[in-house]
Amino acid sequence: MLTLIALAALSAPVEASHSSARHVRPSDVNVEVYVDVDVDVDAGSAHHRRPRPLRSYFPPPQRPPPVVSQAELLRLVDAVEDATWSDDQADLIARLGKGRRFTCEQVLQLIEPIAFSDDRLDAVQSLRSRIVDPQNFYVLEAAFPFSSDRQDLRRMF
Repeated sequence: MLTLIALAALSAPVEASHSSARHVRPSDVNVEVYVDVDVDVDAGSAHHRRPRPLRSYFPPPQRPPPVVSQAELLRLVDAVEDATWSDDQADLIARLGKGRRFTCEQVLQLIEPIAFSDDRLDAVQSLRSRIVDPQNFYVLEAAFPFSSDRQDLRRMF
């Protein structure tokens, strides 16, 4: 007789309350499969083996997408330049940024076509979580002529 036992163990505790609940991600779960075998050695007697791990499954780590290439960046900048209005450009940058990662230098190139500082700040805010080198935020200060805008930029980082 072959019995399969699957055990799931969380690598982090799950806390739940009526106001908020933590969702269990696949990376939080470790699944181990054990096999329990009963073998007839003599007539009427059974030999019981200790369950042994068959396979441990750890999901592969999620790799973030790579930083955009220079060719892709040039296509994105062209698309931003083709948008007519400054707020449309900022919205386009927010949409184009999904699923991509950028350096501060690349973000600077993306926001340069935008005419107004407020729209530039909105564009940077929409890309903030996708910037791979936030320690280089000072590079973006060149796009903001007013000190109040630079202060707002520093608060984002």
